Amino acid sequence: MHRSLLLSLLLSFPSMLSFASVPARAEDPLVGKRVVVIRDKATLEASGKEVAKVRECTVFTVGSVDGSWLWIKSERAYLRRADVVPFEDAIGHYTRLLETNRTANNYWNRAQIWRMKGELDIALGDMNDAIRLNPTESALFLNRGILWKNKKDYDKAIADYSEAIRLNPKSGAAYTCRGNVWGRKKEYDKAIADFDEALKHIDPNEKVGLFSDSDITGGDSTAMVNSRAVTLNNVAWLRATCPGE
Repeated sequence: MHRSLLLSLLLSFPSMLSFASVPARAEDPLVGKRVVVIRDKATLEASGKEVAKVRECTVFTVGSVDGSWLWIKSERAYLRRADVVPFEDAIGHYTRLLETNRTANNYWNRAQIWRMKGELDIALGDMNDAIRLNPTESALFLNRGILWKNKKDYDKAIADYSEAIRLNPKSGAAYTCRGNVWGRKKEYDKAIADFDEALKHIDPNEKVGLFSDSDITGGDSTAMVNSRAVTLNNVAWLRATCPGE
């Protein structure tokens, strides 16, 4: 019996060595990396159902990879791999697009990436080109205003937000952004007035990606948040800290 057991072990030894020599499958290089959405209204999906649409140029961090799908932990949903490029490749992607298709949207998107890389002056140049190509688009002035805010040039930020509101008086985002800058200038009555106006125009169910000053030092560009809730929080904070306004 001992001889047969020994023979069995000897016969299985080569296959055991073969199994041990098979290298472990390498982790997908996108895991833990930031990616940029390159298709407008790309979908986030969970359990086979669409849970949200995201704007082109949104940035997420990949939690894991399942074939052609990327798990976005912050959103608890999957995103198609074909709808993104690695963050470090995004400037090149939009530069190639601009070589053959000089649209305001492509300049706008490249500006967002420059902004997140901390290159605010280059981003402003792209936004200026975008506005030159489409001077009646409210969202372009809104986004250039964000750049001025990042540079702490609050007067220019307010001027751009005001133009965004003139072009689209129902832009809740523009009122919210301008209200934030009024708050930084300590003009709290104007800030509250803008937040109150924003609440008239924001869809209670709308979810948007909000940029913050910290975006220019890294991290995801957005968290999908309820924009009305954010504005209500701003109003509550101002009224609590500045009761005399």
